[in-house]
Amino acid sequence: MAKAISDGDKEQHAVVKRLGWWVFFISVAYHYKLFFCAFLGLGLGFTCICYDVVHGITHNHWFEHFVYVPMMWVALNAVNEIVFSRTDLAPLSKRRKRLKWIGQFLAVMYVYGHGMHIMNTVEMWARDLGDAEGPLYDQIWWIDEQLSHWMQFVSFFLLMGWFIAQDRLDRTGARYLAVVTGVLIGIDRGIGVIEGDNPLLGVILTSIILLACLYRLKRHGGSFARAWRDFFFRHSMLFVITITLLLALYSLIFGLQAQPSNMAYSVVAKVVLLALSLIGIELFIVLGLDRRYTGQN
Repeated sequence: MAKAISDGDKEQHAVVKRLGWWVFFISVAYHYKLFFCAFLGLGLGFTCICYDVVHGITHNHWFEHFVYVPMMWVALNAVNEIVFSRTDLAPLSKRRKRLKWIGQFLAVMYVYGHGMHIMNTVEMWARDLGDAEGPLYDQIWWIDEQLSHWMQFVSFFLLMGWFIAQDRLDRTGARYLAVVTGVLIGIDRGIGVIEGDNPLLGVILTSIILLACLYRLKRHGGSFARAWRDFFFRHSMLFVITITLLLALYSLIFGLQAQPSNMAYSVVAKVVLLALSLIGIELFIVLGLDRRYTGQN
C-alpha cells in the first residue's frame, strides 16, 4: 500500500511539473520578438530575420501566424486537458465536460483574436504607401488595433482565470515554476496591454485573475498556508501583484500611453530595469512567505 501511495505521489508530482512547464511556455513564448526582432533585428542589424517582406507580409508575421499561434493553441489546450482531467482516469462528469468545453472555447477565441491581428500587415502597408486615411483605413486600423486586441486580452485573462478557479485543489509541487510563471506572465501581459494601447482594459481584466485567486483561497477553506502550497494560487498571486505594480510604476515613470516599441533604446533599457527590479522585489516576498508558510528557504 505504501508503495502504491508513493507511486501516486510521484505521478501527481510529474503532472504538476508538466502543467508548470506548459504555463511557463505560455508565459515566455511571445518574447521571441525581443530576441529575434529587437536584439538581432534592430539592435545588431539583422533586419532580414523579422522585417523582410514576402508577399506584403514580414517574416515576423509569417512566423507569428504559422508557428507562434499554433503552438499557443497546443499549450493552452494541454493546460486545459490537465486542469479538467481526473487523477483516476475515470470518465468526466457532464458538469466537468461543460467546464472543460468553456476552457477550450476561450482558447479558440484567443487564437482567433491573434489570427485577426494579420490585419496589422495591411495597416502597415497602407502607412508605407502614404494612404493611412479614409474610412477603409479606419476600418482596417479598428480591426487590427482594437477588435483583435480586445479578443486576445479578454479571452486570455478569462481563460487563465478559468484555469485558476477550476483546477483541482492541493496541486502542490513546481512551487518555483508557479512563482516564475506568475511574474513573467504579469510582465508580459502588463507590457502587452500597454503596447496594444489598452492599459485601462488591462486594469479591468486583472480583476478577473484577482477574483479567481480569491475564489481559490475560499475553496481552500480560507487557509492561506494551505493555498500557498498550491500551484495555481501561487501563480495567480504573483500574476496579480506583478501586473498591478508594473502598470502603476510604468504609469508614474513613463505614462500609460508611452508604448515601448516607440521608445528610444535608452528608454527601453529603463523599462527592462523596471521589470528586473520587480522580479527581485517579488522573489524576496516569496522567500519570506515560503519560510513562514512552508518552512522552506
